[in-house]
Amino acid sequence: TRVYLMAGNHDYIKADSFYRDFQWEKNVTFFKNEQLTCVKDEKLDVYVYGLSYEHQEIENPLYDSIHPAAGEGVHILLAHGGDAKHIPMNIKSIAASGFDYIALGHIHKADYNTEENQRIVYPGSTISMGFDELGKHGVILGEIDKEKVKLEFLSIDRKEFVERKIDVTNIASVEELIEKIDEE
Repeated sequence: TRVYLMAGNHDYIKADSFYRDFQWEKNVTFFKNEQLTCVKDEKLDVYVYGLSYEHQEIENPLYDSIHPAAGEGVHILLAHGGDAKHIPMNIKSIAASGFDYIALGHIHKADYNTEENQRIVYPGSTISMGFDELGKHGVILGEIDKEKVKLEFLSIDRKEFVERKIDVTNIASVEELIEKIDEE
């Protein structure tokens, strides 16, 4: 398995970051700086593009004017951001840039569909980190080639944060409240 890794705004590459000297395994490609870099997987004829945050905030739209290099193979963009302080993005511009697939990060809520040839996806976080991340979480499994993209969502989170409304109008004690919650 090939792993492509980039630092985002929460784990950005600080001056004293372990990212600077860490020796990754041979199957891991780490994008080391804020300049877009392209790495080719010779075996699969796949080009993967990415960059890491070297600052906690990047207000420049670094992805809006990029395009894949000319050539054969499948071109995949890994992009982290999407709000005003974390690499603002014009999604329509990025979607029309010519990449065969674009995997987006930063926003923990999944935004995707599994329609055939869906080429740009926010998969969300793999697990729920709190009540501000309701719903199912997991990973996107995909088959990507020049002609077709096929995606499938795989739920891997054992727990799911959900909101429930409970009528506590007639609750008179902590014990009754606990009993009511247990019933729900």
